Parts: sequence; C-alpha cells; structure tokens
Amino acid sequence: MQQYDEEVEQIVIGSLIQNPKVFPEVSEIVKGEDFSEKNRLLFEAIAELTDQNENYDELILASYLKEKGLLDKIGGRSYV
Repeated sequence: MQQYDEEVEQIVIGSLIQNPKVFPEVSEIVKGEDFSEKNRLLFEAIAELTDQNENYDELILASYLKEKGLLDKIGGRSYV
C-alpha cells in the first residue's frame, strides 16, 4: 500500500495553483498516481486545464471540478 504525505501533496498543488507555468516541468516528475485521491483529482484537473491551454486559479479549478461532479469528492471549494 502506497503511503501519502498530504502536507507535501498540498504544497505541490498549492505551488501549481500559484504558478501554473511550472506544471509542464513538475508533471515530468510527479504524476497523478503519486497523490492521495482528493489531491490526485486536483492534480488531474490542473493537467486537463493545462492541456486545454486554460488559465486557472482556485475559483476556476473549483468550478471545473464542480462541472465534472468531483468537487464534493475533494471536500468542496474550501479544500481547493
């Protein structure tokens, strides 16, 4: 069973939200499966938005997750 460090995961996700331009570099090292479920969902949403050349922030990310029916799975807007 894989061990997760939620604090480290939150730091990575927070860094990607604060500086979206680093996602391509980070995604060469870190993959969705490296995260616990809710942070994996966030990471994958960031990856999808990046692939679509969409700018994102906390609000856009939360809206995107809500549209996909995933916002409640991560704990709501307050978690983003």
